[in-house]
Amino acid sequence: MARRQLCRAVDAALKDSYFRIRHATLEDDVWQWKRLHELATRSGLVYRKHKRDFGVTDTELHRLFSLSVNRIRSLLLRYEVAIKIKGEKTIDEIRIHIPGLITALKKELLTDFGDRYYKSEYQPLITYLYDRYLPDEKALIIQKQQSRFLQQLAIQPGDILELKDGRMVCTDTVEMSARQQVLVTYFVLKNNLQMGQRSRTVGINDIAYVLKKKEYQHYADQVVRRHLSLLKKWMRQRKMAIGTVVFEPDLSKLTDTENVE
Repeated sequence: MARRQLCRAVDAALKDSYFRIRHATLEDDVWQWKRLHELATRSGLVYRKHKRDFGVTDTELHRLFSLSVNRIRSLLLRYEVAIKIKGEKTIDEIRIHIPGLITALKKELLTDFGDRYYKSEYQPLITYLYDRYLPDEKALIIQKQQSRFLQQLAIQPGDILELKDGRMVCTDTVEMSARQQVLVTYFVLKNNLQMGQRSRTVGINDIAYVLKKKEYQHYADQVVRRHLSLLKKWMRQRKMAIGTVVFEPDLSKLTDTENVE
């Protein structure tokens, strides 16, 4: 218990020390006020063109996620996030360009310190911003991640599968369901290795093994007698086991567009 408390204390001290060092100049309210107003001036064109994208404020983020206003504003300055300021002598509130803020949060998570100390705070914030303000962009990101996931999957159309119930089938399509589960549509292989006419669909976790299409074609070209039992024997040392497959979207990853900004 004492050791755990000590570790927490050390982590907290490191976090506070890092923040003070990295943002020492930002502790000067006058200096920060000036920099923020300069940033707001540079943001004028973006604000006029994309006013609807400035739907969140620094005070809202402070209230909902317990992030200090100073840290939020420091992040805005560091990553040049477009802003609109309310107030002149004092900065009462800052309206923030949401796409720019999301990109800044993602980039901060790529740093060692951000990944270690801010992940638990920034990942829920990114999800919140997408859910509340950019649902269409979120859907597109998940769609692209699903597409890449399916392209890299061990099972592809044309592969031979051995289901957990022992049936031998040929893959027709591999798709993602609305619940983000991998579904495989197949044709049953007959004893003569011809495909049946009716297709069926199962979840990927109902599949035990896969034999890649290229290997199966090589086998089919070599043998004279085609029979399901002979194929099963031949593929014993060549088939690949399929473990549990789970797709988890990650909204904190930089998109292709954000990577080039």
